[in-house]
Amino acid sequence: MDYVEPNRLHAECGVGSMNPGGAGAGFRLPAEALGARRPMVMPTLDAALKQALRRADAGDWHGAHEIAQRHEGDARADWIHAVLHRLEGDLGNARYWYRRCGQTLRERESPRTELARIAAALTGTKKPRDAAAPRSPVATELKPRKKGRP
Repeated sequence: MDYVEPNRLHAECGVGSMNPGGAGAGFRLPAEALGARRPMVMPTLDAALKQALRRADAGDWHGAHEIAQRHEGDARADWIHAVLHRLEGDLGNARYWYRRCGQTLRERESPRTELARIAAALTGTKKPRDAAAPRSPVATELKPRKKGRP
């Protein structure tokens, strides 16, 4: 069982000492009794950006936008920010964020497909194909040639 020193807990929470007389409160409380949990770990940047993508996909524009703003200056966060403004219909602001992140606004690509591309870039997976793009029957039939064959 984890224990928390009451004075330390209060100091971390910004509350005055429970023992105004000084050191050594003489007792310890179980952390669970105080509702305390293990120290909160801040999510990594990648985890935060994935959360922004999940929120955007779920229709939580404001939540996704807040995360993107919090990580302004990271090219991937700025890219998400650009797509969010595109979803919002604010193309002027979206173009600003596209310039900041070094990406190009692809008007023929849907914002949802672009968010999927960003997710693929974050996870290192293969870039998804736009579902709206027609698949060429020729491209599916052609197979790469092996070396040494004409």
